[in-house]
Amino acid sequence: MMRNHMTAMIKKAAFVELKHFLSTYINYLEANTSVPDEALAAMQLRPRKRTSRLPLPPPGESPVISVAHHHGELTVSAKRMDYGHPTHGLQVKHYHGFKIRWRFEDETFWRNEISTRRRHTFHFDRQDRIRRIILSAAWVNPRLQEGPWSDEISEVIT
Repeated sequence: MMRNHMTAMIKKAAFVELKHFLSTYINYLEANTSVPDEALAAMQLRPRKRTSRLPLPPPGESPVISVAHHHGELTVSAKRMDYGHPTHGLQVKHYHGFKIRWRFEDETFWRNEISTRRRHTFHFDRQDRIRRIILSAAWVNPRLQEGPWSDEISEVIT
């Protein structure tokens, strides 16, 4: 039992020392201008010139929303269209979440909520029961730019 522990400690110390040496050597190679960029790429080392990523564009599609009713609550779920294959619409790439705009039917101003999950639950008071609510949603990217809005749906709070 003690031999395994000692062997593991020796191996770990050797790897720490090797990592320190290799880091110094890689930094030397990168700083040495007589080593061409192609040689760094052939050794699979990091390039000298950093490439910056372009920001993600706003999403190009609108989500499909569905609503589940609970006692005084509405849970809004967003998903992608299915496109005919069951697993094709599961993963939403490059989306930060979705933005929900909603209002009561007798009001004129819209309220907004942002959810980083696929679901968002609204909690309403007793006096809001049997009121009609109008909902719409849009995907947002990591910079919170929204894509096209989904069709408006109307639900009654129960």
